[in-house]
Amino acid sequence: MGKVAPSPRPFAETLKKKVRLSAYLRWLQSRLILDSHIEFGQVCHRTYEECERATMTLATDILLIEDEPGVMDVMLRVLQRAGFRVRTAQDGSAALAALHECPPALAILDLVLPGVSGFAVLTHIRQHYPALPVIAITANPQAITHPAAQSVRYYLLKPFHIEELLNMVARAGICSQVR
Repeated sequence: MGKVAPSPRPFAETLKKKVRLSAYLRWLQSRLILDSHIEFGQVCHRTYEECERATMTLATDILLIEDEPGVMDVMLRVLQRAGFRVRTAQDGSAALAALHECPPALAILDLVLPGVSGFAVLTHIRQHYPALPVIAITANPQAITHPAAQSVRYYLLKPFHIEELLNMVARAGICSQVR
């Protein structure tokens, strides 16, 4: 009786798990700014204020990029009441500056912006912050077909309900401090 070759399935499943784990570890590393005085394996407990001073990204930090003041105001209030820390930008240039200053845990991005377009901001995010989740918002469903928008997993079409916004934020994996 000849030997039966092992099924390639377990190897493929193991490889998929390793790839997912490595992507998750890269995501975790992108979320932390490590101090040079802390050695590997040493636990460091910090208060919220210390994290702020060290410019560590908190899991509640959202960058809201929207050029319509009324829409931005409503979204800002809803997210803040839900317990998120929200920074805002009204155009693409301000968004790029805010990203450079301190990358957020989530970006909510209007795809149609004055000046530097939302698509250019999205391309910048994908190049420099590939693990950063993005919720794209637009009134034009055709904008989703733009090549730069192909990598976006989360979309909201205007007009949308505030419950949809909060559900999309939760689906993106961002939790508020309010329980």
